[in-house]
Amino acid sequence: MIRNKQQDYVLTYKQPASTTYKGWEEEALPIGNGSLGAKVFGLIGAEQIQFNEKSLWSGGPLPDSSDYQGGNIQDQHSFLAEIRQALEKRDYNRAKELAEQHLVVPQTSQYGTYLSFGDIFIEFSKQGKTLSQVTDYQRQLNVSEALATTSYAYKGTRFERESFASFPDDLLVQCFTKEGLESLDFTIELSLTRDLASDGKYEQKKSDYKECQLDITDSHILMKGRVKDNDLRFAGCLAWQTDGDIRVLSDKVQISGASYANLFLAAKTDFAQNPASNYRKKIDLEKQVKDLMETAKEKGYDQLKSRHIQDYQALFQRVQLDLGAEVDASTTDELLRNYKPKEGKALEELFFQYGRYILISSSRDCPDALPANLQGVWNAVDNPPWNSDYHLKYQLCR
Repeated sequence: MIRNKQQDYVLTYKQPASTTYKGWEEEALPIGNGSLGAKVFGLIGAEQIQFNEKSLWSGGPLPDSSDYQGGNIQDQHSFLAEIRQALEKRDYNRAKELAEQHLVVPQTSQYGTYLSFGDIFIEFSKQGKTLSQVTDYQRQLNVSEALATTSYAYKGTRFERESFASFPDDLLVQCFTKEGLESLDFTIELSLTRDLASDGKYEQKKSDYKECQLDITDSHILMKGRVKDNDLRFAGCLAWQTDGDIRVLSDKVQISGASYANLFLAAKTDFAQNPASNYRKKIDLEKQVKDLMETAKEKGYDQLKSRHIQDYQALFQRVQLDLGAEVDASTTDELLRNYKPKEGKALEELFFQYGRYILISSSRDCPDALPANLQGVWNAVDNPPWNSDYHLKYQLCR
Protein backbone atom coordinates (compact mmCIF):
# COMPACT_ATOMS: atom_id res chain seq x y z
CA MET A 1 0.00 0.00 0.00
CA ILE A 2 1.28 3.49 -0.89
CA ARG A 3 0.58 6.17 1.67
CA ASN A 4 0.01 9.77 0.70
CA LYS A 5 3.26 11.03 2.18
CA GLN A 6 3.02 14.58 3.43
CA GLN A 7 6.54 15.29 4.64
CA ASP A 8 9.07 17.24 2.59
CA TYR A 9 12.34 15.60 1.62
CA VAL A 10 15.10 17.80 3.02
CA LEU A 11 18.90 17.69 3.09
CA THR A 12 20.05 19.34 6.33
CA TYR A 13 23.52 20.46 7.43
CA LYS A 14 24.82 22.17 10.57
CA GLN A 15 27.87 23.84 9.04
CA PRO A 16 28.63 25.96 5.94
CA ALA A 17 30.18 24.53 2.81
CA SER A 18 33.89 25.02 2.31
CA THR A 19 34.78 27.56 -0.39
CA THR A 20 37.32 25.19 -1.96
CA TYR A 21 36.66 23.22 -5.14
CA LYS A 22 36.04 20.16 -2.99
CA GLY A 23 33.52 22.17 -1.00
CA TRP A 24 31.80 23.27 -4.20
CA GLU A 25 31.69 19.69 -5.46
CA GLU A 26 30.63 17.87 -2.30
CA GLU A 27 29.03 20.38 0.08
CA ALA A 28 27.48 23.44 -1.61
CA LEU A 29 23.77 23.03 -2.39
CA PRO A 30 22.67 22.90 -6.05
CA ILE A 31 19.70 24.76 -7.48
CA GLY A 32 18.74 24.94 -11.16
CA ASN A 33 15.99 25.55 -13.69
CA GLY A 34 17.35 23.45 -16.56
CA SER A 35 19.30 26.27 -18.20
CA LEU A 36 20.62 28.13 -15.16
CA GLY A 37 22.40 26.39 -12.33
CA ALA A 38 23.95 27.62 -9.11
CA LYS A 39 25.70 26.33 -6.02
CA VAL A 40 24.89 28.03 -2.70
CA PHE A 41 27.57 27.78 0.00
CA GLY A 42 25.57 28.97 3.03
CA LEU A 43 28.40 30.96 4.60
CA ILE A 44 28.32 32.90 7.87
CA GLY A 45 28.60 36.67 7.48
CA ALA A 46 29.00 36.16 3.75
CA GLU A 47 27.59 34.24 0.80
CA GLN A 48 28.96 32.90 -2.45
CA ILE A 49 26.69 31.85 -5.28
CA GLN A 50 28.57 30.27 -8.17
CA PHE A 51 26.36 30.12 -11.26
CA ASN A 52 26.20 28.61 -14.74
CA GLU A 53 24.29 28.98 -17.98
CA LYS A 54 24.24 25.69 -19.88
CA SER A 55 25.06 27.07 -23.34
CA LEU A 56 28.28 28.84 -22.26
CA TRP A 57 30.93 26.74 -24.02
CA SER A 58 34.29 27.22 -25.64
CA GLY A 59 35.02 25.53 -28.98
CA GLY A 60 32.58 24.96 -31.78
CA PRO A 61 32.28 27.19 -34.83
CA LEU A 62 32.98 30.86 -35.13
CA PRO A 63 29.94 32.83 -36.34
CA ASP A 64 31.31 32.89 -39.91
CA SER A 65 32.78 29.36 -40.00
CA SER A 66 32.04 27.05 -42.92
CA ASP A 67 33.98 23.92 -41.87
CA TYR A 68 32.31 22.94 -38.61
CA GLN A 69 31.38 19.25 -38.46
CA GLY A 70 29.89 19.10 -34.99
CA GLY A 71 32.59 16.71 -33.82
CA ASN A 72 31.68 14.15 -36.47
CA ILE A 73 34.29 12.46 -38.68
CA GLN A 74 33.18 12.01 -42.24
CA ASP A 75 33.17 8.59 -43.98
CA GLN A 76 34.89 6.73 -41.15
CA HIS A 77 32.12 4.20 -40.69
CA SER A 78 33.80 2.00 -43.32
CA PHE A 79 36.39 1.00 -40.70
CA LEU A 80 33.79 -0.40 -38.31
CA ALA A 81 33.72 -3.79 -40.03
CA GLU A 82 37.49 -4.20 -39.65
CA ILE A 83 37.33 -3.13 -36.00
CA ARG A 84 34.55 -5.63 -35.32
CA GLN A 85 36.51 -8.41 -36.99
CA ALA A 86 39.49 -7.66 -34.76
CA LEU A 87 37.25 -7.76 -31.68
CA GLU A 88 35.73 -11.09 -32.77
CA LYS A 89 39.26 -12.50 -33.09
CA ARG A 90 40.05 -11.05 -29.66
CA ASP A 91 42.80 -8.97 -31.19
CA TYR A 92 42.04 -6.09 -28.85
CA ASN A 93 45.26 -4.22 -29.50
CA ARG A 94 44.49 -4.11 -33.22
CA ALA A 95 40.90 -3.02 -32.55
CA LYS A 96 42.13 -0.27 -30.23
CA GLU A 97 44.72 0.88 -32.78
CA LEU A 98 42.12 1.10 -35.57
CA ALA A 99 39.56 2.86 -33.39
CA GLU A 100 42.05 5.48 -32.21
CA GLN A 101 43.28 6.02 -35.75
CA HIS A 102 39.92 6.35 -37.46
CA LEU A 103 37.19 7.08 -34.90
CA VAL A 104 38.65 9.43 -32.29
CA VAL A 105 37.84 13.07 -32.94
CA PRO A 106 41.01 15.18 -33.28
CA GLN A 107 41.52 17.72 -30.51
CA THR A 108 41.16 20.82 -32.68
CA SER A 109 40.10 24.32 -31.61
CA GLN A 110 36.55 23.27 -32.41
CA TYR A 111 36.60 20.82 -29.49
CA GLY A 112 35.48 22.85 -26.51
CA THR A 113 34.63 22.67 -22.84
CA TYR A 114 31.71 23.68 -20.65
CA LEU A 115 32.61 26.94 -18.92
CA SER A 116 31.70 28.37 -15.56
CA PHE A 117 29.85 31.69 -15.84
CA GLY A 118 30.49 33.64 -12.67
CA ASP A 119 30.06 34.24 -8.97
CA ILE A 120 28.00 36.50 -6.76
CA PHE A 121 29.99 37.48 -3.65
CA ILE A 122 28.14 38.96 -0.69
CA GLU A 123 29.79 40.26 2.47
CA PHE A 124 27.60 40.98 5.52
CA SER A 125 28.47 43.07 8.53
CA LYS A 126 26.85 42.64 11.97
CA GLN A 127 26.38 38.88 11.45
CA GLY A 128 29.55 37.28 12.77
CA LYS A 129 32.00 35.32 10.67
CA THR A 130 32.48 31.89 12.24
CA LEU A 131 30.30 29.02 13.40
CA SER A 132 31.33 29.66 17.01
CA GLN A 133 29.99 33.23 16.86
CA VAL A 134 26.43 32.28 15.86
CA THR A 135 23.72 29.98 17.19
CA ASP A 136 21.15 27.70 15.57
CA TYR A 137 23.03 27.51 12.27
CA GLN A 138 21.18 25.45 9.66
CA ARG A 139 21.64 24.90 5.95
CA GLN A 140 18.96 23.03 4.02
CA LEU A 141 17.90 21.95 0.56
CA ASN A 142 14.18 21.23 0.42
CA VAL A 143 13.99 18.73 -2.44
CA SER A 144 10.18 18.74 -2.42
CA GLU A 145 9.99 22.49 -3.12
CA ALA A 146 13.41 23.12 -4.73
CA LEU A 147 14.39 25.71 -2.12
CA ALA A 148 17.80 26.22 -0.50
CA THR A 149 17.94 28.04 2.84
CA THR A 150 20.58 29.20 5.30
CA SER A 151 19.73 30.57 8.74
CA TYR A 152 21.45 31.43 12.01
CA ALA A 153 21.19 33.87 14.94
CA TYR A 154 23.76 36.50 15.93
CA LYS A 155 23.43 38.74 19.00
CA GLY A 156 19.69 38.23 19.24
CA THR A 157 18.86 38.70 15.56
CA ARG A 158 17.95 35.78 13.32
CA PHE A 159 19.10 36.00 9.71
CA GLU A 160 17.72 33.84 6.90
CA ARG A 161 18.55 33.48 3.22
CA GLU A 162 16.35 31.57 0.77
CA SER A 163 17.34 30.70 -2.82
CA PHE A 164 15.73 29.07 -5.84
CA ALA A 165 16.05 28.86 -9.62
CA SER A 166 12.78 29.61 -11.37
CA PHE A 167 11.89 27.90 -14.64
CA PRO A 168 8.72 29.92 -15.40
CA ASP A 169 10.50 33.25 -14.79
CA ASP A 170 13.94 32.16 -16.05
CA LEU A 171 16.11 33.51 -13.27
CA LEU A 172 17.89 32.82 -9.99
CA VAL A 173 16.29 34.38 -6.91
CA GLN A 174 17.56 34.94 -3.39
CA CYS A 175 15.78 36.57 -0.45
CA PHE A 176 17.47 37.97 2.68
CA THR A 177 15.35 38.54 5.79
CA LYS A 178 15.98 39.16 9.47
CA GLU A 179 14.09 39.03 12.77
CA GLY A 180 15.53 41.24 15.50
CA LEU A 181 17.11 44.63 16.04
CA GLU A 182 20.11 44.30 13.75
CA SER A 183 19.71 45.48 10.15
CA LEU A 184 20.91 43.88 6.94
CA ASP A 185 24.15 45.56 5.86
CA PHE A 186 26.13 44.03 3.02
CA THR A 187 27.98 44.47 -0.24
CA ILE A 188 27.26 42.70 -3.54
CA GLU A 189 29.87 41.88 -6.18
CA LEU A 190 29.41 40.12 -9.53
CA SER A 191 32.38 38.66 -11.38
CA LEU A 192 33.54 35.98 -13.75
CA THR A 193 34.55 32.84 -11.89
CA ARG A 194 37.87 33.32 -10.11
CA ASP A 195 38.73 29.79 -8.97
CA LEU A 196 39.41 28.19 -12.32
CA ALA A 197 41.47 25.10 -11.54
CA SER A 198 39.65 21.94 -10.53
CA ASP A 199 42.95 20.30 -9.62
CA GLY A 200 43.82 23.16 -7.28
CA LYS A 201 46.60 24.43 -9.51
CA TYR A 202 46.05 27.78 -11.19
CA GLU A 203 47.25 27.83 -14.78
CA GLN A 204 46.66 30.74 -17.11
CA LYS A 205 46.02 28.50 -20.10
CA LYS A 206 43.12 26.94 -18.21
CA SER A 207 41.51 30.23 -17.25
CA ASP A 208 41.78 32.62 -20.17
CA TYR A 209 38.59 31.63 -21.97
CA LYS A 210 36.38 34.65 -21.32
CA GLU A 211 36.44 38.42 -21.09
CA CYS A 212 33.77 40.83 -19.91
CA GLN A 213 32.89 44.37 -18.89
CA LEU A 214 30.79 45.44 -15.90
CA ASP A 215 28.29 48.28 -15.67
CA ILE A 216 27.41 49.01 -12.03
CA THR A 217 24.43 51.21 -11.12
CA ASP A 218 22.19 51.66 -8.08
CA SER A 219 19.62 49.27 -9.61
CA HIS A 220 21.72 46.50 -11.15
CA ILE A 221 25.11 45.13 -12.12
CA LEU A 222 25.34 44.23 -15.82
CA MET A 223 28.01 41.85 -17.09
CA LYS A 224 28.59 41.64 -20.86
CA GLY A 225 31.31 39.57 -22.49
CA ARG A 226 32.38 36.91 -24.93
CA VAL A 227 34.17 33.58 -25.11
CA LYS A 228 37.47 34.35 -26.81
CA ASP A 229 37.95 31.32 -29.06
CA ASN A 230 34.46 31.19 -30.61
CA ASP A 231 33.09 34.70 -30.01
CA LEU A 232 30.03 33.37 -28.18
CA ARG A 233 28.39 36.38 -26.56
CA PHE A 234 27.00 36.32 -23.03
CA ALA A 235 25.34 38.68 -20.59
CA GLY A 236 24.33 38.48 -16.96
CA CYS A 237 22.33 40.96 -14.91
CA LEU A 238 22.05 41.06 -11.12
CA ALA A 239 19.33 43.32 -9.69
CA TRP A 240 17.76 43.86 -6.27
CA GLN A 241 14.75 45.07 -4.32
CA THR A 242 15.26 46.40 -0.80
CA ASP A 243 14.17 49.02 1.71
CA GLY A 244 17.81 49.75 2.56
CA ASP A 245 20.07 52.57 1.42
CA ILE A 246 22.02 51.84 -1.78
CA ARG A 247 25.49 53.12 -2.56
CA VAL A 248 27.53 52.35 -5.68
CA LEU A 249 31.22 51.68 -5.04
CA SER A 250 33.95 51.20 -7.62
CA ASP A 251 33.49 47.45 -8.11
CA LYS A 252 30.45 46.56 -5.98
CA VAL A 253 27.20 47.82 -4.48
CA GLN A 254 26.64 48.51 -0.78
CA ILE A 255 23.22 48.11 0.88
CA SER A 256 22.74 49.23 4.48
CA GLY A 257 19.96 49.61 7.01
CA ALA A 258 17.70 47.08 5.29
CA SER A 259 15.05 44.82 6.79
CA TYR A 260 14.93 42.69 3.64
CA ALA A 261 16.58 42.35 0.24
CA ASN A 262 15.67 40.31 -2.83
CA LEU A 263 18.30 39.51 -5.46
CA PHE A 264 17.52 38.47 -9.02
CA LEU A 265 20.00 37.09 -11.55
CA ALA A 266 19.47 36.41 -15.25
CA ALA A 267 22.16 35.03 -17.58
CA LYS A 268 22.00 34.40 -21.33
CA THR A 269 24.16 33.66 -24.38
CA ASP A 270 23.51 34.03 -28.11
CA PHE A 271 23.66 30.25 -28.65
CA ALA A 272 20.93 28.74 -30.84
CA GLN A 273 20.06 25.13 -31.69
CA ASN A 274 20.45 25.88 -35.38
CA PRO A 275 23.36 24.48 -37.43
CA ALA A 276 22.39 26.71 -40.37
CA SER A 277 23.30 29.80 -38.33
CA ASN A 278 26.43 28.23 -36.84
CA TYR A 279 24.53 27.86 -33.58
CA ARG A 280 24.05 31.60 -33.10
CA LYS A 281 21.04 33.89 -32.98
CA LYS A 282 20.81 37.63 -33.39
CA ILE A 283 19.57 38.93 -30.07
CA ASP A 284 20.04 41.94 -27.84
CA LEU A 285 21.36 40.11 -24.79
CA GLU A 286 21.51 43.23 -22.63
CA LYS A 287 17.85 43.99 -23.28
CA GLN A 288 16.85 40.38 -22.68
CA VAL A 289 18.44 40.09 -19.23
CA LYS A 290 17.30 43.58 -18.18
CA ASP A 291 13.74 42.80 -19.23
CA LEU A 292 13.81 39.66 -17.08
CA MET A 293 14.92 41.81 -14.13
CA GLU A 294 12.11 44.31 -14.60
CA THR A 295 9.52 41.55 -14.84
CA ALA A 296 10.89 39.96 -11.66
CA LYS A 297 10.63 43.25 -9.76
CA GLU A 298 7.06 43.74 -10.94
CA LYS A 299 6.02 40.30 -9.73
CA GLY A 300 7.87 40.48 -6.44
CA TYR A 301 9.41 37.71 -4.38
CA ASP A 302 6.26 36.04 -3.09
CA GLN A 303 4.74 35.64 -6.56
CA LEU A 304 8.03 34.42 -8.04
CA LYS A 305 8.37 31.83 -5.28
CA SER A 306 4.77 30.65 -5.65
CA ARG A 307 5.12 30.27 -9.42
CA HIS A 308 8.40 28.41 -8.97
CA ILE A 309 7.05 25.88 -6.47
CA GLN A 310 3.88 25.27 -8.50
CA ASP A 311 5.89 24.67 -11.67
CA TYR A 312 8.45 22.42 -10.00
CA GLN A 313 5.97 20.31 -8.07
CA ALA A 314 3.97 19.63 -11.23
CA LEU A 315 6.94 17.43 -12.18
CA PHE A 316 8.28 16.38 -8.79
CA GLN A 317 4.99 15.17 -7.32
CA ARG A 318 4.31 12.79 -10.20
CA VAL A 319 6.31 10.07 -8.40
CA GLN A 320 6.22 8.81 -4.80
CA LEU A 321 8.42 6.20 -3.20
CA ASP A 322 7.18 4.71 0.04
CA LEU A 323 9.55 2.33 1.81
CA GLY A 324 7.77 2.81 5.12
CA ALA A 325 10.18 5.44 6.42
CA GLU A 326 8.98 7.79 9.13
CA VAL A 327 9.90 11.46 9.27
CA ASP A 328 13.53 11.69 10.39
CA ALA A 329 14.88 14.99 11.71
CA SER A 330 18.51 13.85 11.50
CA THR A 331 20.99 15.87 9.47
CA THR A 332 22.15 14.38 6.19
CA ASP A 333 25.59 13.73 7.68
CA GLU A 334 23.99 11.83 10.56
CA LEU A 335 21.86 9.76 8.18
CA LEU A 336 24.99 8.78 6.26
CA ARG A 337 27.08 8.12 9.36
CA ASN A 338 24.43 5.96 11.06
CA TYR A 339 23.22 4.19 7.94
CA LYS A 340 22.54 0.45 8.28
CA PRO A 341 21.63 -1.22 4.97
CA LYS A 342 19.24 -3.75 6.50
CA GLU A 343 17.42 -1.06 8.43
CA GLY A 344 17.66 1.80 5.95
CA LYS A 345 14.54 3.47 4.66
CA ALA A 346 14.71 7.23 5.14
CA LEU A 347 18.03 7.66 3.36
CA GLU A 348 16.93 5.54 0.40
CA GLU A 349 13.77 7.59 -0.07
CA LEU A 350 15.74 10.84 0.22
CA PHE A 351 18.41 9.63 -2.21
CA PHE A 352 15.80 8.58 -4.77
CA GLN A 353 13.97 11.90 -4.63
CA TYR A 354 17.22 13.89 -4.62
CA GLY A 355 18.21 12.19 -7.87
CA ARG A 356 14.90 13.23 -9.42
CA TYR A 357 15.44 16.77 -8.12
CA ILE A 358 18.88 16.94 -9.76
CA LEU A 359 17.57 15.86 -13.18
CA ILE A 360 14.53 18.18 -13.05
CA SER A 361 16.86 21.03 -12.08
CA SER A 362 19.35 20.38 -14.86
CA SER A 363 17.16 19.38 -17.83
CA ARG A 364 13.97 21.19 -18.84
CA ASP A 365 12.29 21.63 -22.23
CA CYS A 366 12.53 25.18 -23.58
CA PRO A 367 13.72 26.93 -26.80
CA ASP A 368 17.37 26.10 -27.64
CA ALA A 369 17.49 23.71 -24.68
CA LEU A 370 20.51 21.49 -24.12
CA PRO A 371 20.29 18.20 -22.20
CA ALA A 372 21.99 17.69 -18.88
CA ASN A 373 25.73 17.26 -19.42
CA LEU A 374 28.15 15.17 -17.35
CA GLN A 375 27.69 17.54 -14.40
CA GLY A 376 24.06 18.36 -15.06
CA VAL A 377 24.21 22.15 -15.33
CA TRP A 378 26.73 22.81 -12.53
CA ASN A 379 30.40 23.60 -13.14
CA ALA A 380 32.70 25.81 -11.07
CA VAL A 381 35.75 25.77 -13.32
CA ASP A 382 36.88 26.28 -16.90
CA ASN A 383 38.79 22.99 -16.99
CA PRO A 384 36.18 20.53 -15.67
CA PRO A 385 36.79 16.78 -15.66
CA TRP A 386 36.13 15.31 -19.12
CA ASN A 387 35.20 18.87 -20.22
CA SER A 388 31.81 18.32 -18.53
CA ASP A 389 30.67 17.33 -22.00
CA TYR A 390 28.32 14.72 -23.49
CA HIS A 391 28.98 10.98 -23.54
CA LEU A 392 26.64 8.49 -25.17
CA LYS A 393 27.07 5.95 -22.39
CA TYR A 394 25.76 8.47 -19.84
CA GLN A 395 23.51 11.01 -21.51
CA LEU A 396 21.54 8.49 -23.59
CA CYS A 397 20.92 6.47 -20.44
CA ARG A 398 19.27 9.50 -18.82
